This record gives sequence, structure tokens and C-alpha cells, in this order.
Amino acid sequence: MSWLRTSTAIGAALTIGCGATACGGNSGPRTFSAKGIGLSFSYPSELSPGKLKSIDVHAGATAVAHGVVGLGSSHTSHDFLLISRFALHVPVTPTEIPKLRAAADQVVSQLASATMTGSPVQIAGRPGLEFPLLRPRGSITVKIYYLFVPGSVVPGTAYELNCQWDDHPAVIQRACQQMLRTIK
Repeated sequence: MSWLRTSTAIGAALTIGCGATACGGNSGPRTFSAKGIGLSFSYPSELSPGKLKSIDVHAGATAVAHGVVGLGSSHTSHDFLLISRFALHVPVTPTEIPKLRAAADQVVSQLASATMTGSPVQIAGRPGLEFPLLRPRGSITVKIYYLFVPGSVVPGTAYELNCQWDDHPAVIQRACQQMLRTIK
């Protein structure tokens, strides 16, 4: 039985939809909020809410919800932050954290076709994992974090924080760090 059932989007593509106020003009940070995600963070104004167009590599189970922000453009982009939420089947407790970490290692290893071990980190004061950079194909680079949050109704929630870049590494890396600093 898998302790953590997640899926990871690697090499995903994003379509950005720019409404009248979504893409442009605002020079300050924006706040991420997406239906079903249950967390928020700030991100640079260069990014805009978007929708996943495709996921090229998929492992594990289906997420309960996805939220994404990426670089605004009229074409498909591989430069974005993707947040996926997964319901856990075990509680987020000190006893279960090693099992959750091992399960996340297994999911990312499957995607990387190599053994991957996440380094324990704290994100928003909660247990998490940081994985080494993945390069699934071409110039696409992915940085994955997991955040484990105890629950009151369900045993807990795992969030996959996927920072992916291709054409704009500096912008996405800066946005990723801003997300990690401000997530709540």
C-alpha cells in the first residue's frame, strides 16, 4: 500500500489566459489562490493564472486539485509554478513523516528514471522535501518540493510545488523562491 499517492507533472505545458486585468500593468506581487488548493502565496506580477494544456509524464494518482501561474503569452509555455493537492491516507505525524518522505522519493524517482531522494526542509513551518533539479528533456528544468500538512477532517494533505522553466529560468526561479517564502 502506498502511503502517498501523487502524480507529478514533468514537461507539462501551460496555456495562459489573459483577461482584461490578468496580464499587465500591475507592478506589485500578486496572490495565488485556486479552487480546491487551500493555500496561498505571493508571486511576481510577470506571471499570470493559467490552465494546464498537457502533461507529458505522469506517475502516481490523480490530484484533488491543481493551480498554476506562468508567464503570460499567447502561446504554450513551459515556464510556470504548478501546485497540486493530494489527500493523504495517513496522518501527518512525526511517526508517519518518514513513510511519506519515502513515498514521495519513490514517485519522483519513477519520473526521473533514477533514484531521487528529497532533502528534508521546512516550508511554512511544516515538514517538506526538496528534490534535486530534474531535466526531463531538452532545456526544460523542473524543481519539485513536497509540503505535508496535517488535517482535521482528512488525515492530511500533500502539496506538490512544481517549479518548471525553459525559456525564462531567472523569472521562474525567483517566483519559486517567493512562493516558498510566502506560502501559507
